[in-house]
Amino acid sequence: MADPIETYLDALRDAMAGADPALVHDAVYDAGEYLRSAADADGRPRDEAVAAAVAGYGAPEEIAEAYLELEGTVAAALRAPARPRPSGVLARFFGVLGGAREWAALAYLLTAAATGFAYFFLTVGGAAVTAGLAIFVVGIPFALLYLGTTRAVSLVEGRIVEALLGERMPRRPVLDPPEEGWLGRFKHWFTSRRTWTTLVYLAAQLPLGAAYLAVFGGGLLLSLWMIVGPLVQLAGDDVPFLRDGTTEVFLTGGVIPFVMLVGVVAVPTLFRLARVVGGWHARYAKWMLVGSLRTGREA
Repeated sequence: MADPIETYLDALRDAMAGADPALVHDAVYDAGEYLRSAADADGRPRDEAVAAAVAGYGAPEEIAEAYLELEGTVAAALRAPARPRPSGVLARFFGVLGGAREWAALAYLLTAAATGFAYFFLTVGGAAVTAGLAIFVVGIPFALLYLGTTRAVSLVEGRIVEALLGERMPRRPVLDPPEEGWLGRFKHWFTSRRTWTTLVYLAAQLPLGAAYLAVFGGGLLLSLWMIVGPLVQLAGDDVPFLRDGTTEVFLTGGVIPFVMLVGVVAVPTLFRLARVVGGWHARYAKWMLVGSLRTGREA
């Protein structure tokens, strides 16, 4: 016989079909936690306790409408005021340097290597230890701890993604099905698509973060040096623009304005690219850490 709470949660998902999957995730978690706590605290038989909890919580359609309305209100309150559109071509091109979204995206891309190193150490190192303990009695409890830790870390990563990249991510942990004991929980986690996509995401953050740092960190340093380097060279004749071992490169007078112009153009271009790449990464993170982008159901 189907669990009435799970039936209610399925109805809530259906009522929120088409909504942001992260919002659906939070709504389902809140409903599941409330209904189970209320039913467990009720002294009546299970069916009666669940029915009373559902009646007190509200119909799935009512809850869905309330969450959607609240999400819209919060999103409108947190939305930054629109900046006036610059009038000139140059003002529009360089105006990106004053954009909060571009700076936030760049901050995420530049720090992804550091967080990726920690994630990689957790996922790969933890997987190695878990595999080594698999033949012992403590293997399954340790695997459960390992999977639970990665899920908690993925929640933290989601909050970072939402704060810096602007993509709505879950604000609640995963609601586990009402299975008996830690063996049932381990079975659910092990067979869940979300567990494996989370592990892949966390492990892949190291190479992705290294690539982001090389492109955007190296690109910004090179662009800034193209602006400042010629001035430094002009200020002191013995200061080369580039040095490769024993080889020194000095810019001639006719090349200096061109190099500085390229540097000036490259900086806002990198900021625009950071926003584009940050948006791509946010959608990728949502698909890997949340699940289906259409319904918010966890596979």
